[in-house]
Amino acid sequence: ADVDGHTITAAHCREVLAQLHSSRLFLALHGHNGGPQAVASHSQLRRAAHRRRRKRSRRNHERPTSVTRLGPECDDGLDDPVLVDGPGLRSPATTHSYRPTADQDRYVRTRDRTCRHFGCNRKAVHADLDHHQPWPEGETAVCNLCCYCRTHHRLKHQAPDWTRHFDDDATLTITTPTGITRTTRPPGPGTEPEWPLPKIPAPVAPPATHPEPTRTSDGDPPPF
Repeated sequence: ADVDGHTITAAHCREVLAQLHSSRLFLALHGHNGGPQAVASHSQLRRAAHRRRRKRSRRNHERPTSVTRLGPECDDGLDDPVLVDGPGLRSPATTHSYRPTADQDRYVRTRDRTCRHFGCNRKAVHADLDHHQPWPEGETAVCNLCCYCRTHHRLKHQAPDWTRHFDDDATLTITTPTGITRTTRPPGPGTEPEWPLPKIPAPVAPPATHPEPTRTSDGDPPPF
């Protein structure tokens, strides 16, 4: 085959495939002026991405708890410009209506995964979306929305002397009337939910079968 007037042989193709397989092929990033800005191999890019994920994971676990703060922007933790230039990475925008948008609904349920009351593991898909600070004083924004099962949703609004603090990063702190404080946090991306695994019933042996007794021509089983 010919490419731009140069003959490409089978040996050339095998060499390129060998470089791809061994990750020796380097990628070059070019700037607006056409000049190279950085050169890296596939393996180097994978290691850099792995280090970035570990760094972000440590930063999310070490983030200090703050008092409840509501504002037009929510702290979704995506402060790295490399990680925010794509669809679906930012939290959904605030809406002025009472009912959350479909994007907000999907985002909050995916973030929380279960009812956020401590000790409750009812799945968020069946939960109510609650405004931590009641609407319209509190905005319909993901930093003011939280998943509660119906029982704990009623507890929040009907039981006196319970206090709640909900931070912009979705950390929820609940204090009972007796002064017991419990804090829950969303599990975060890349972690398995702590739902109880379904119980798999033990295999049941099939019922024993007994051969039918041999019958004579007159219908009576032996002995005759």
